[in-house]
Amino acid sequence: MRFSDVRPSGLRRWVASPGSMIARSAIFGVAALIALYLCVVSVVEGMVASALSAFGFAVFCISTVAFAWTNVPSVKTGSDVRRWVRGSTVRYNPVGLRLLVVVVVSLSTCMIAMGFTSGGVGWVFAAMGLSMASFLIPILLRKIRNGYLGLSDDGIRHRGWAFDIQVPWVDIRDTAVVMESTPLVLVRVDELAKMNRRFTTFLWRIEVMPKGKYIELDCRRFDIHPEALEQWIRFYIDNPEARIELGTAAAAKRLTSVGE
Repeated sequence: MRFSDVRPSGLRRWVASPGSMIARSAIFGVAALIALYLCVVSVVEGMVASALSAFGFAVFCISTVAFAWTNVPSVKTGSDVRRWVRGSTVRYNPVGLRLLVVVVVSLSTCMIAMGFTSGGVGWVFAAMGLSMASFLIPILLRKIRNGYLGLSDDGIRHRGWAFDIQVPWVDIRDTAVVMESTPLVLVRVDELAKMNRRFTTFLWRIEVMPKGKYIELDCRRFDIHPEALEQWIRFYIDNPEARIELGTAAAAKRLTSVGE
């Protein structure tokens, strides 16, 4: 299939039922409102630790809902995806990791503050909060960082939030979109190939690194239609002579032309 043959009508829309999402959002929303009310009451009564605990829980509820709504496959194509593409590198949508940081920090703040208001067993909550706060260490050290998919003359590199996989073109066989609980783009690697893959952090391995002979692209991370991303990768698998343009604006233009 030529890129010029791909039209929006030919791209499947990944539409999930919003019913359960709306129900969970309502529950978390009510919990956040109650927590904010308790926070105000605690401030008025001068109970700083209680106020901080309630506020942290409210932020946790709100950020959890926001993360759930953003952690879904995109249906964007064409110029709508251009801001995430530089040359032949497609970045994750950074909102996902930012919200995840807010979720962990707000919950750890809630737990630590709760430790000061829970009497004798308070140290348990404080310890749990401090252990969750350790998530900030690999973030600050950039061991956990926003991911990307990079295509170059050497091959394909998938830098996830907490892992790194690199495969040369000679070992790449094909690619396809598969549907599990969410759409994935799988890039199949030769069974005899030795894949260069590693976790970038010892703790907080927040993404599952595939163990099989393939690169697994979780399409919830990319703000681009799964089939558009798959067709772009497939083009360079099927047309090795075109890899000369990788790293240039021509590669980005080729991706944004899918579905226009």
